Amino acid sequence: MKRFGFVSLLLVVTVAFLSVGCSKSPQEKRTAYLKSARQYMDKGKYGEASIQFRNALKIAPDDADTLVLLGESELKRHRVREAYLAFSRASKLAPDNIKARQYLASLLLFGKRYKGAIEEAKAILNREPENEKAMEILSQALFLAGKREQGINEMEKILKHKKPRQPVLLSAIEMYKEVGRISDALKLVKESISIYPKSVKLRLIASDIYASKGDLVNARKWVEDAYKTSSRNIDTGLALASFYQAHGMDAEYRSIMDDLEKRFPSDARPYTLEAHVYRQKHELGKALKSANKAEDLENTPQNRYLVCEVLVQMGRVKHARDILERTVKDFPSFPETRLLLARIYLNGKEYDKAIDLMSPLVKEVPLRPDVASVAASAYLSKGDIDRAQGLVSNSLKVYKASPALHSMMARIAFIKASYGKVIEQVDLLRALNACNMEDYLIGVISAIKKGDIKKADMYAGEMRKTRGHSWASIYATALVYMARGQVKDAYRQASKAVGSWPEKPEILRLYAELAEKVEGLDKAIGLLENTCKKSTSAYCHLVLSGLMEKKGDISAALDQIKQAISEQPGQVGFYYALASFYSRHNMKDKAIRTYEGIVNKNPDDLASATMLALMYHSSGRFEEARRLYTYILDKDPSNVVAANNLAWILASGKDKTDLDRALHLAQLAKDRLPGDPRVADTLGYVYLKKGLYDSAEGQFLLALEKLPGEPSVEYHMAQALAFQNRKKEALGYLKKAVNKDFSEKDDAQKLLFKLEK
Repeated sequence: MKRFGFVSLLLVVTVAFLSVGCSKSPQEKRTAYLKSARQYMDKGKYGEASIQFRNALKIAPDDADTLVLLGESELKRHRVREAYLAFSRASKLAPDNIKARQYLASLLLFGKRYKGAIEEAKAILNREPENEKAMEILSQALFLAGKREQGINEMEKILKHKKPRQPVLLSAIEMYKEVGRISDALKLVKESISIYPKSVKLRLIASDIYASKGDLVNARKWVEDAYKTSSRNIDTGLALASFYQAHGMDAEYRSIMDDLEKRFPSDARPYTLEAHVYRQKHELGKALKSANKAEDLENTPQNRYLVCEVLVQMGRVKHARDILERTVKDFPSFPETRLLLARIYLNGKEYDKAIDLMSPLVKEVPLRPDVASVAASAYLSKGDIDRAQGLVSNSLKVYKASPALHSMMARIAFIKASYGKVIEQVDLLRALNACNMEDYLIGVISAIKKGDIKKADMYAGEMRKTRGHSWASIYATALVYMARGQVKDAYRQASKAVGSWPEKPEILRLYAELAEKVEGLDKAIGLLENTCKKSTSAYCHLVLSGLMEKKGDISAALDQIKQAISEQPGQVGFYYALASFYSRHNMKDKAIRTYEGIVNKNPDDLASATMLALMYHSSGRFEEARRLYTYILDKDPSNVVAANNLAWILASGKDKTDLDRALHLAQLAKDRLPGDPRVADTLGYVYLKKGLYDSAEGQFLLALEKLPGEPSVEYHMAQALAFQNRKKEALGYLKKAVNKDFSEKDDAQKLLFKLEK
């Protein structure tokens, strides 16, 4: 196969050489390239045509006509950006080239760049006042830009022509519908049918208008008439089937679907519609059967995507993922496949894979709301908050009413502790009737942070109306009660929540705090012990340890932390909790001796080796910790704790050559535990040492989201801000940090003194 490929390539090169050999003049070469390009266009080989047009442009780069032809071939390939660049250059080189300017105006309109489309359409009309295409673009651009009356006025100028094109009439009818001029829309439909008596589209739009008025008798009459007029073709048949299904006419729907499947046995579209209908009814087995039938008939990315949507809905995510990964390879330009697969990667915390997958879409269509929101979610999870915010902000300029974008902006604002901005976004989502439970919850927390308990209560109330039995709703209600000082009411809500969702860290923390206040420490310990027995959450033992330590039962508290580590040995925060416990109780030396004994007897006990390394680390014995972390990673390269902590030691040292290895290790830990705040802090610290202050800030924000008030992270954040000359913000974090005890407190106080000078 490889040899054959080489021979084929040689033949192509030989043909090209013979076609445009060295003996030809530049003009002859250009003519040959253009002839070849047109031949490729006629055969539908648009990629090859584009290459030949570009070859011709190398000889005559300022030829506007060739640029227009290139733009047309790129449009055939769905490469809108490349087409836009070609038409834009042609328009600048030859302002009188109306064809180039029409294409350019159309693309500006398609890209929702209405101001540019208006300017370009007016420029065409200055040269050709009766150019109907330019008039249509101007009308639509004005209308979509919010200047609706002006848009309709421009459209009505076109309607005065003797026989307006059918697309113009359809646009005018849609405009009338949009502004509520229904009688004008219907009048124009009837006038248009007198001009285009065989028009199926006009009949279908008449049906839509009557349906929107609730007049199903006339709506049905028009859609059935459209079907007859079309000679019962499949497209109109599917429109009729959709009408029957949407309006509960099940017998009629089934009858026409059976007829279409019988008359068009090789067409996948009836099965595609059938799959969508079954999905709406939650009959997923039937939906999958219809979707598979559609894919068997037509192996298109759209049909594969439909199969995967159903599989995901059924919970068969792994199967869907396998199909999607193959589809991305087979059809790399189909965006929906990438979007669904990226969401699967994000749910699996495979953020790098999601970013790589989304990169082509971010480059080609960054303003699409689904592209911007999914990519932003991936960047956000990696700590690249500025890039996430930039994507969302730019998309919102065009898609101002996109719930996905406002939800993502609320999330970004919450991470940045911009609580007023969170409330603003949540209120926008409420106005759009698109506020989900996560949006509401961060709204509740933000309103409490701002001292607006009334608004927090309103959000929590709306959560209860939407999904009153969800953990988020109950948790939010408890937070509001707590903010009001109604501790017993808050405790009742927290008790309800922890009974159903003991794996939620937020609920466990709140429940423990309230149980101690209401029931007393001893009873709270007993209640939480019961919860830990029923729960699979390792974090429960950490919370229980805190209560036991408060009681003074040091041995039992220590056992609970060890239990948490044994149940979830890869959780970095648990090791930090244990090291901090030993430090608070002056047990470091004893712990070191204990773990040294274990590791000396059994060097392969990596859990004990990890604890010993951490004890060396927390005791300031960095060289010993470094050697032991390195040993652990040699034995287990995926050990997150060792990778994370060794990265910290390397970054803390004076040898700048260690920073690249520190970054590698910190990123390895981040890939393994993307949501861990300690890992985010370490990666941020490495970025800080490398002078990447923006990146460092993003990681510290992620760490502080889950470790609010952690003094070491506050200090690191202050450093990142100070290096960016954001003195006021840095001081805010420093003043909070120095009021607490932590290992870097002296350094934090020095920085505070320096900034306050």
